[in-house]
Amino acid sequence: MAITKKITPTLAALTASAAAMPGISGFASAASPITEPRISISTSSYQEQAIDGIRTTGTDNADRYDIEVGQFQLVAPMGDNAEIDFRLAKDRMSGASPWFVVEGADGEPVQVMSGATIDDERKDASLEYKHFNDSSAISVILGISSENDYLSHNIGVVVDQELNNNNTTVSVGYSFSDDNITATDSELFFSRPEKENKSVQLLSLNVSHAVNKNLAFQTGLSYEVQKGFLSDPYKLVMVNNIPLADSRPDSRYALIYVANLRQYFPKSTAALKIDYRYYADNWGIDSHTLSLIWHQNLTNNWSVAPMVRYYKQNEADFFANYLVTAENQASIHHSSDYRLSKFDAVSYGLTLTKQIGRMGIELSAEQYESTDSRKPGDSRTSPGLVDFSLVSLSASYEF
Repeated sequence: MAITKKITPTLAALTASAAAMPGISGFASAASPITEPRISISTSSYQEQAIDGIRTTGTDNADRYDIEVGQFQLVAPMGDNAEIDFRLAKDRMSGASPWFVVEGADGEPVQVMSGATIDDERKDASLEYKHFNDSSAISVILGISSENDYLSHNIGVVVDQELNNNNTTVSVGYSFSDDNITATDSELFFSRPEKENKSVQLLSLNVSHAVNKNLAFQTGLSYEVQKGFLSDPYKLVMVNNIPLADSRPDSRYALIYVANLRQYFPKSTAALKIDYRYYADNWGIDSHTLSLIWHQNLTNNWSVAPMVRYYKQNEADFFANYLVTAENQASIHHSSDYRLSKFDAVSYGLTLTKQIGRMGIELSAEQYESTDSRKPGDSRTSPGLVDFSLVSLSASYEF
């Protein structure tokens, strides 16, 4: 069986989830640097659930990714007016990935898997230097991420300015990444390019405002530009029963809007977090994400935070499980990647935190389930939609 894998998106999503270490989250602020160093470590286990055997080419190929993630973070003061934030992550992934889709005997789409042949490792490092002035701050971030077939360098700059008696913070950010793709076994598979490149630029504007000591909100707008090789070199799509390479436009422009609310309830020593995100791009995809988290403080420095998140997106203009069309009518762009399909998803989870002196320990678990709202058996529904579980354990210490 051919080796096929998906690169970056799943790992990026996993890292974003696992990176929520104790005391790191919150709205942007230009207040002042920390005064004591803080170290955080985290380990996470991500496991995709197997696809139903009747929707794949065989139950032996239905198993999917298992990913183990280890992370380290050090935040430390640099003199009186600056701080550094160093992060290091290492991921180890193994399993199988959706490869392409064929039409089953009953007319329903059937997912062809790669087989459990994938074994890869990713290393990621970033360094942020943040300098504070009286009511402003500027951050410079450098990062590198590498896999056996992927190398990414990135740089970012963020400027925070406090206004309105320090009750409002305006943040402007810009980041750029340069990515090189060298697909494995390119000499054996026609669909895999030997070497490709892509770039990603992101410009963002965010405004955070403290209404009072118990209520704060944030709203922001970002514009993202991706250019270069944006296809997945390891996926195929069946066109007139002929396997062709996954083919996507060489540019992608996206608009992202976020709105976040934080409400603290003193009497119950609890906080409600509401986050909303809207995404739209020129590939025809738009999505909505809404998450609710209730953070409840308990006795003896314990706290618990149940979470629920809802996600909804429509499909890309060029998505199809497979294409049956006249040869001269086949689009130059086509993909059967389930991540470009129409689907809904629900996540629910729980985080338990314990503060022991200067040390914080956090255990969290999350379950993710995706579905298509169309009728069962609809040939447009992707059989590769993913369900996964994520368990993370992290600890932080402030000196």
